[in-house]
Amino acid sequence: MAVVDQSRWSKDHQILLESGYFDPATQNDAPALPWKQWIAIGGGYVMLVGWSVLGPSKQESDSRLKDRIGNCSSREFMRSAACIAGP
Repeated sequence: MAVVDQSRWSKDHQILLESGYFDPATQNDAPALPWKQWIAIGGGYVMLVGWSVLGPSKQESDSRLKDRIGNCSSREFMRSAACIAGP
């Protein structure tokens, strides 16, 4: 909402300046932008992207899948999804 507030203030400020009854040096009532929140959100985004890119390696994924399949033969695997679900 801070961006909307900033935009609204900027528009109102411009209208007051164009009216000629406002001092251009007076800008103390401008809303502050939430820099800390934006930095925290950006950091969280970078962490999530890094986590998705650096996820488990293919070898780890393959070994997990083999552990889940267990003793199922390839024919059983094709017939039933219960082999993948495991115990």
